[in-house]
Amino acid sequence: MPEQAYLDASQPLFNSDKVDIIEWNFDTCWGSTLSKQCQEILQTYSDKNQLLGHGVSFSLLTARQTARQTTWLEHLNDEVKKFNYKKISEHFGFLTTDKFTQGAPLSMPCTPEMVKIGINNLHKIKKIAKCPIGLENLGFAFSKQDVIDQGKFITELLDETDSFLLLDIYNIYCHMINFNMTFDEICETLPIHRANEIHISGGSFRQIEHENQNIYCDSHDAKVPNDVFELLENNLNRFKNVETCIFERIGKTILTQQDTAQFREDFLTLQSIIKKTNHARNQ
Repeated sequence: MPEQAYLDASQPLFNSDKVDIIEWNFDTCWGSTLSKQCQEILQTYSDKNQLLGHGVSFSLLTARQTARQTTWLEHLNDEVKKFNYKKISEHFGFLTTDKFTQGAPLSMPCTPEMVKIGINNLHKIKKIAKCPIGLENLGFAFSKQDVIDQGKFITELLDETDSFLLLDIYNIYCHMINFNMTFDEICETLPIHRANEIHISGGSFRQIEHENQNIYCDSHDAKVPNDVFELLENNLNRFKNVETCIFERIGKTILTQQDTAQFREDFLTLQSIIKKTNHARNQ
């Protein structure tokens, strides 16, 4: 959101009061200066108790707490004093270990030792945040079995810490494409009853050079596929505890007027599906 292209694309939606709630990837901007426009948006939704926080770089399953994680927790402590967050979420998996300090979140085997590490780290975040904490299901896996095991792992972590599931529909769609799985097959592995928030986005294919293969990634750099909107529309009513749907798009990928128009169209399509589902529920 801090990119000017994103702010310009979304401003008409804010001006017309179409945005009920926002999610802020706070740790992507620690150490940088936010524009006045961005700060005003954050403060407005903080004051309305309609601001969600989303971390992307804590590395929940790193075995030993690193100096980087310690700094992350210190920054989080400052962040929750600055803004009023309704909920805070992080990614399942790890992306930091020893000299490897940054990458896409990756899964780990679901062993008692790793579950304990995840539980301890969730408690560290929870103690500072003092609000509901959630985990997002990953969009990357090494195999079909890894997808299934990730669901089991996430279930144990959320059950042991009484946390919520941030259900990323697009991440599920990536697994459907990459491993020829069905939506229901993947949802059966996840604690759907804990789903309190949903993410929707688009992405693109990446090539694995040594295998000469393409994998579908949650890169947040393209329009939301029609299939993903259909998955949401056909299944939203089954997620009884979901309170929020968030549309994701990386600001630096909004490069043209066509990108801007597509961004707004995707947002309005999502909003239409939510309104339709809420109307049906109230009948």
